[in-house]
Amino acid sequence: MTTLVIHHPEEEVAANQKKSFSICCSTGIGQGFAISKAKVAILKLGDKVVILCNTKGFERRAEGVLDKLIHSGATGSGLKRYDVYIKNISQVGYHRSDFGKLTHNGIAVF
Repeated sequence: MTTLVIHHPEEEVAANQKKSFSICCSTGIGQGFAISKAKVAILKLGDKVVILCNTKGFERRAEGVLDKLIHSGATGSGLKRYDVYIKNISQVGYHRSDFGKLTHNGIAVF
């Protein structure tokens, strides 16, 4: 089973008007994540999604199931952005052991 990790760094919330970890968990939507075509191709509905905030002092983690990916624009370089819809979200204990290597776009797929 594939896992998608989406990172919501706390420092981006105020600085760049990004949605917070809490909003993602309450709405079930991770908004505007840049995901490569190759990574989108391996994701399937029902895959595990880890919602992560690993900002020092704000470490939190939740897990859910991928419900759908909706194209929501593109980066300046043309990489597609997706809204990640997640169901069955539950907060779990924070640990750094299995969320892969996050890209500069704040995601990991493994």
